[in-house]
Parts: sequence; structure tokens; C-alpha cells
Amino acid sequence: LTGAQAGLVASAFTLVVAVISPLAGALGDRLPKARLLAAAMAIWSTGMLGAGWSATLPLLLFYRAGLTGGGEAFYPPVSHALLAGHHQQSRALAISIHQTAQYFGPIAGGLLGGWLAQQYGWRQTFWLFGFAGIALGCLLALRLRDAATVPVTHEPLLAGFRRSLASSAVRRIGLAFAFVLFASIGYNTFAPLIV
Repeated sequence: LTGAQAGLVASAFTLVVAVISPLAGALGDRLPKARLLAAAMAIWSTGMLGAGWSATLPLLLFYRAGLTGGGEAFYPPVSHALLAGHHQQSRALAISIHQTAQYFGPIAGGLLGGWLAQQYGWRQTFWLFGFAGIALGCLLALRLRDAATVPVTHEPLLAGFRRSLASSAVRRIGLAFAFVLFASIGYNTFAPLIV
């Protein structure tokens, strides 16, 4: 890919995640979180497989931005809610350990993926991680369970958006996170082109 094409793929991925995330959060409040997480893992991994088979930019956009981005959008709201449900007394600790794993995973995956790509080619690396992710999604579907919760009444989706956006804390945290992701996505997309 050219630098502009790599930027387009990263931007499209980020746009899909941003647009779908509120819907993912709303569905995560209404549907079984364990099933949503397993489905998100399988969708994300199918996108990885497809990215490995992509021979054109439009196909790469579909698989990387569409499927991988769509699966990614469900992960944070559903996984954090699932953790919070299982760890009533140690919620912050559980989420912080999860956050450590979210950094360790890309580090280990980047090292392993880079080595595999040098040895066997980048497509095979996508296929390996894609198939492994689908297998993990199936395992999650069989083993992961929601925590017992008290039934909650849900407000209409648009009312929830309005109430959330009326909070200055939500707006400030959202803006701060947008700046962090702006730098992170830019760095992760273009750093390999600099070397």
C-alpha cells in the first residue's frame, strides 16, 4: 500500500469502530454479553482472514475496516461490562489486569506476527491469527458465561445518547480519548513506513 492507502484503511477502520461502538454498547446492555463477545471475536477474526486474502484495496477496506472494525467495536463495551459483572468487589483491579493484557497482546502478537511474516509471508500471518481467533471465539461461545445480574429497564436508545452527551464528564473524557487515539492510530499506521 502507499502511505495514503494505508492511512485510508486505518481511517476507515477507526470510523467503523466509532460509528458502531454506541450501538455495541446499547446491545451489550440488552443482550447476553458473553455471546456478543464470542460473536465479536469471530467477526473480527474473519476480517483478519479476509485481509490475508485481499488482493485489492476495496477488499482490504471491506475486511479490515468493515469486519475487523465491526468486531472491534463490540469488544470494549461488552468486555468491560462482562468483567464488571463478574468482579463486583475487585472491578478496578480486574479491568486494570485486562488493560495490561490489551497492551501485552499487541506487543507479543506484533513480535510473533513480524517473525512469522518474515519467515512465511504476511498473508500466512493473517490467516494464522484469523483461524486462531475463530477457534478462540468458538471456545468463548462454549465456556464464557454472563454474571448473574438484576433485571434493568432500558431507556430508548436516543434518550440514552442524549443523557450521556449531556454529561460534561462524558464529553471531556470522549475528547481526551479522541486525542489519544488520533496519535495512536497515526503512529501505528505510519511507523512501519518510516523504518
